[in-house]
Amino acid sequence: MRKANLSTPFPLAALVLHVGLALPSMACADSFRFAVFGDLQEETDEGHRKDLHLVDAINSAEPRFTVFVGDIQGGGPCTDRQREEAAEIFAAIEGPLIFTPGDNEWTDCRLPGKGDWEPLERLAMLRERLIPDGRSLGQRPIESR
Repeated sequence: MRKANLSTPFPLAALVLHVGLALPSMACADSFRFAVFGDLQEETDEGHRKDLHLVDAINSAEPRFTVFVGDIQGGGPCTDRQREEAAEIFAAIEGPLIFTPGDNEWTDCRLPGKGDWEPLERLAMLRERLIPDGRSLGQRPIESR
């Protein structure tokens, strides 16, 4: 297992795992890597650059697939710009990307100072714009069977 270097310029949680499928009792030596990350930066140009830097690091590790575990927004209000930037970041992932929404992008949007959005409206918008039917995200999506 290999963790991303957290002393790099971006304070994002990123993890690239190397999974060995060969157990002592098995002759199979296949293995693969996958990446897991979440919590995009604040909605600033610098924050967006840091997010794209992380994507470069993930792509250079060549994981078989990547999972984004949610929270596309920082501490400010919920905005459509965050969703647009998240879509750009997700599209930059070279392999398949599986997106699981976090609380920041829909339930927290109802809170004062976050935009007073209706949470189910935000969730519907996320599904419409960031969760395509029958496939994952990224440059090489996984099609449903």
